[in-house]
Amino acid sequence: MNNEEQEYLCWVRLARTKNIGAITFWRIINYYGNSTKAVDQFADIQSRTRRKIELASLKSVEAELQRHQQIGAKLLCSYQSEYPELLKQVDNPPPLLSVRGNIEVLQRKCVGIVGSRNCSIHGRSLAKKIATDLGQSGWGIASGLARGIDGAAHQGAVNSGTIAVVAGGVDIIYPSEHTSLYHDLQQHGAVVSEMPLGMHPGATHFPRRNRIISGLCHGVVVIEAARRSGSLITARYAIEQNREVFAVPGSPSDPRCQGANDLLKQGATLVVSAEDIIDAISSNVATQLNSQAKESSSSYLHGMFDESELQFEDSQMIEEMQDNRSIKLRILDLLSTIPLPTDELIRELNLPTHLIMQTLSELEINEQIIRHPNSTVTIGLESRENR
Repeated sequence: MNNEEQEYLCWVRLARTKNIGAITFWRIINYYGNSTKAVDQFADIQSRTRRKIELASLKSVEAELQRHQQIGAKLLCSYQSEYPELLKQVDNPPPLLSVRGNIEVLQRKCVGIVGSRNCSIHGRSLAKKIATDLGQSGWGIASGLARGIDGAAHQGAVNSGTIAVVAGGVDIIYPSEHTSLYHDLQQHGAVVSEMPLGMHPGATHFPRRNRIISGLCHGVVVIEAARRSGSLITARYAIEQNREVFAVPGSPSDPRCQGANDLLKQGATLVVSAEDIIDAISSNVATQLNSQAKESSSSYLHGMFDESELQFEDSQMIEEMQDNRSIKLRILDLLSTIPLPTDELIRELNLPTHLIMQTLSELEINEQIIRHPNSTVTIGLESRENR
């Protein structure tokens, strides 16, 4: 086994180790320099945390790779050239991506299209047309393979190239009504996930999926999104990742349009056609790529942490607090019906900003909190009733 093969296997083993999330993964990689050294020194890692972590076995990794090969999929590490370039630039990108279909579509310039599952006929028709027109203009389309707007966007771009980012494994078709679409889009597009094969989608997986959708794209278009919907979470991730956010206006009396209309009030670009999107985004693409190229290095460690933050000995508190339930409980304890600025919450928790924002997104989906347009947050009705 050569060094390249060994690094690949060690990378997958470390990424698939239970209780090691993306943030911890990247702290470990930055501290040890590469995954081979980290695996060699895994006993040292175990001694530095009170949490129980057992390195994923070589046998389990080899079985996963064999399963990928059997279904015609590939498991990409984030340092590999085939891994989507834009996604590499987000904070703590997914260490691994499973890809099933045409892997080349991951290198295309993309626009994300997301919206309501319970969409109107007009919204579905518009999403499909915008996706078709963008595809004919050379753009790829990324979405979440959900019912409604997502499915329409994939259908519009099925022949030109579309990326379906799913919340479970790439071998799990969800929803089942999209079985035919799932197989069709693999011809010119791809199904992508950071989850292992065989994993069924769970509630906490969808915010992570949404972060990948926005991370793959130069901009995200929101069509018919209600307040507190997953589509708005995708838009927020897009803002955090310095992507363009577009919204299609809708009737003020239609609850399905209130979230998209709120985005417009907050400064999102109003669009009604593919031409609007292309005009707004094309001039920024070259600038964005040039800027990111300057920030990147020859290492796969770029875009992670400053050297001043890489004190692994001091990371035990972070390791302990990355228990998702603990963070959620701390957040809920700090909130009330009085709006609290998000930045004040971040200062109080003293945890990585991205980890807090991801947890807020999960709490919002479960209606345990309410996030307001002025960057404040309050306790949700469900949490109040359970107190």
